[in-house]
Amino acid sequence: MPLAEELLRWIVALGTTAVGAYLGSVLTLRRVKRERRWEARHEAYKSILLSLHDIRFWADETYADAKLLPSVGADKREELRKRFDNAKHELWAHVYVGQLAIRAECSEALEAILSAIAVEEHRFEDNLGGDEEYSEDLAKYCEKIRHIIDSGLPRILAAATKDLA
Repeated sequence: MPLAEELLRWIVALGTTAVGAYLGSVLTLRRVKRERRWEARHEAYKSILLSLHDIRFWADETYADAKLLPSVGADKREELRKRFDNAKHELWAHVYVGQLAIRAECSEALEAILSAIAVEEHRFEDNLGGDEEYSEDLAKYCEKIRHIIDSGLPRILAAATKDLA
């Protein structure tokens, strides 16, 4: 009987070790998946906020230039315009596929912001006046873009805070 008892002890010890290792790996895997999902959401919100910043910065600098205030040079404004266009493209991507990583209310807020920007772009292009009025029209357009970003940002920040908390 001592052999059977010794064998039983070994089986219990191995079984306990195997169950402990299995549970440890399951819990670790869950934690890693949860961290990866958090990192994906964090990167998505980071990209969204940086894109909104690019749009706002373009509007600020273009407004300053239109009002003959100190602003960046012409070559830098061209770069800002490209960043503005890229930012809109990036934000539309978050609207279309973002719900895999971000909250629906954030996606809806982004869509509202981008739609309002598109409306203002069309309105600006349709109502272009002469050369004398162009700077004033451009300044008004930039003011509207800034207002759109500023009014939509709280909804996005609220969604990000809920998602990343």
